[in-house]
Amino acid sequence: MKIINTHLFTKNLFLGAFASALMATSAFASSTITLSSDKNNPTVWSDAMNWNNGVINGETSADIAYMTLAEGQTVGYLTIDSDFDASNIIPSVAGEYHITVADGFTMGTGNPSNRLFFNASATEAHIYVDSGKWDVNAGTAIVFGNASSQSVTFSKDTSIDTGGQEFKVRSSYYANANKVATLAGTINTSNNFQVFGNSASGSSTTVVLSGSVNNAKSLQVTYYNLYNEQNVGSAMELTGTVNVVRSDGSSFVTGYGIGENSKATLLIKDGGVLNITNSSASGFVVNAASHEDSGVALEIQEGGTMNLANNIALYGNSLNTNRAVARINGILNANQVILGGAKNTRVDVGSTAKITTKGNFNVGSETYTDNTKGAVLNINGGTHTIGANLNIGYRQDNNVYTGSVVNINGGTTTIKGALKTVGSSNINITAGNVVVNGNIEVATHAKLIVSGTSTFKTDGNLLVVHAGNDTANTQVVINTSGNKIGGHIYVPETGKIEVGASNDWSNVDFYARGGATKLTITGGELKLNTILWADNKNKQFTLDIADGAKLILNTISADRTFSGETYAGLGGVEGNATLKILNFDENKIFVIDVGTEEEQSVFLSRVTFTGLDKENLHFQYDATAGGYWLSNIAVPEPAEWAMIFGGIALALAIYRRRK
Repeated sequence: MKIINTHLFTKNLFLGAFASALMATSAFASSTITLSSDKNNPTVWSDAMNWNNGVINGETSADIAYMTLAEGQTVGYLTIDSDFDASNIIPSVAGEYHITVADGFTMGTGNPSNRLFFNASATEAHIYVDSGKWDVNAGTAIVFGNASSQSVTFSKDTSIDTGGQEFKVRSSYYANANKVATLAGTINTSNNFQVFGNSASGSSTTVVLSGSVNNAKSLQVTYYNLYNEQNVGSAMELTGTVNVVRSDGSSFVTGYGIGENSKATLLIKDGGVLNITNSSASGFVVNAASHEDSGVALEIQEGGTMNLANNIALYGNSLNTNRAVARINGILNANQVILGGAKNTRVDVGSTAKITTKGNFNVGSETYTDNTKGAVLNINGGTHTIGANLNIGYRQDNNVYTGSVVNINGGTTTIKGALKTVGSSNINITAGNVVVNGNIEVATHAKLIVSGTSTFKTDGNLLVVHAGNDTANTQVVINTSGNKIGGHIYVPETGKIEVGASNDWSNVDFYARGGATKLTITGGELKLNTILWADNKNKQFTLDIADGAKLILNTISADRTFSGETYAGLGGVEGNATLKILNFDENKIFVIDVGTEEEQSVFLSRVTFTGLDKENLHFQYDATAGGYWLSNIAVPEPAEWAMIFGGIALALAIYRRRK
């Protein structure tokens, strides 16, 4: 995955380039024409004016065509019905300039430095292209640039064919115009479509695109806001459609120094659609970087859509965890989604969002770069389908792990592969539903916490993955009911699971490899098929059941093979495995089938208590419940039973005599 350079320009470099462009423009020859104030009788540029022959209104042909208004005039009208070679059309005074062109109109001299509507001097000058189709000669750069408070508007009845040239829109460094360019028509380009926005002191939206861009090589959107941390502008607001179809273009969106109240660098609004159908391996890269207050680079609002045949990578580089790189409330379809970045790459997903991937969704686990620390994904609702794995965290090598976080606070997330954590990453599920077709794998240093009103369902296994030697951490905490596990549960030597609500996992075997392995039940009734120990490991499994909680097992006898190792119930496992029970009390552990007398004897011999004498430990049958409680209350011997019954008979006799 190619990472876009997050320092494309500096302030001085940009100002220098801007000044150079102005100087180069001022060196061109120029010609000025005054526009008519009568809409029904506009000024006409035509062949009759001999523009292409070198003369217009008696003046020499120019590289720059200045439009001006008469004194006191605020609105002017111009019709262009022939080709001409001006490289720039520039308004010279403030006002509204309305232009209509004939279909097939061609502009440009072939000079690579040419500009279309490069507005450099007049403030409050606004150009409106009302209708017509424009063709642009090769070598003519299509750039809408502006000084403060200038704008260009193309109506829905217009179209521009760039002739293979790049189409660029940029705002001046000191621009405060709310809209630099409004594009409601059609733009046909087989090259890059670029938007570059700047704001030093105010609100500036560079492009509002309600039309369409077709056949673009790439989409490149950049926004700079170096001074005003409270800026609320965007580089581009999209309510139309952008189609990127070339395979050799590098598409990206980058935001620098965007304030906490900012709109996104690229804002896809209701009705806006971005289609990238090429197969470029670099994908679509989103950067929010360079400053401590870096903010949202991409926002897909409700009703907005982003379709990517390749990957989307979101990179953050901010010291402020309260700034999201991207906000998604619309539709995102991609091959893979990757959250990376040196610091605090955060993506917020809203309740109206719908994310679909063909491949993985990687949160801080992008394998193409080690620049992936501290990614955060907040899913606050919506309906999402991940075609492969949801991977959280990144293992750089055998010794270095990076931590990332996924917070699921609503909606339904379906993972067709596995849900995996690496390193010290956490998954917090507080609301909504998570459905996993594969395994749930939680690293030894990671955590899965299920709480609130949430539920999870996995068709596979719930596994604590042995990576590291964390003997203190509880990796899985489940405090909600109704969760489903289709396979089994496995914990390694350092694995720990805590359950605080009733769950029926009576189809599930619990594989305990031993050592510091522990199951804690803090509330509710937990049902398991059985607990299995690894053969000949001589390991201890700790069971801690709080008052009022219960563990119900189908059996204490079973034989299984897992990962090349044999496992068995405590009554049949080889070696000296033990079950350590903390806080033992009556009516906490219930077994439906206790097996043979030999299996019972072996099981009971391997149970240890803390602070209790277990000489009376046995299985006590409960006919009503249909099984056996693990009990430590002494059972009377036959002679003791005779004495008890004799005492009862004597008491009855005395009672009758007294009556």
